[in-house]
Amino acid sequence: MHNTLKSIITHKLPLEEYNQAFELDLSKTNHLFSPGPLIASKKFMDTLSDKDRQIILKAAASAADHQIKISREREAASLQLLNEKGMIVNELTLEELNKFRQAVQSVYEKYKDKIGKDLVQKVLNEVK
Repeated sequence: MHNTLKSIITHKLPLEEYNQAFELDLSKTNHLFSPGPLIASKKFMDTLSDKDRQIILKAAASAADHQIKISREREAASLQLLNEKGMIVNELTLEELNKFRQAVQSVYEKYKDKIGKDLVQKVLNEVK
């Protein structure tokens, strides 16, 4: 598909996924981050002592910080490779990014009660 498709794409996948698609243009919209979630059931967490629970939560927070660092490093390396191979990478201006943010405000409003207002606000604060 990449060999025949000539179009503008938005950044939806980790940039490593585009390394074979040099004939495409890429608009880096910053609308997606694909973390590797660390999941534990409440039932399991409730079996832990407070001390063990805090150890796990601290380790999870540290792992999350490390994953973000590694992800940013890989993205930078991938962007460099894509540029070297001839892909046009468009970095959106703050004004253009704000248009995206405005366009999805109704989605936040629709789901914030279901997801939790505090969590939605926390996420929005992180991406500013």
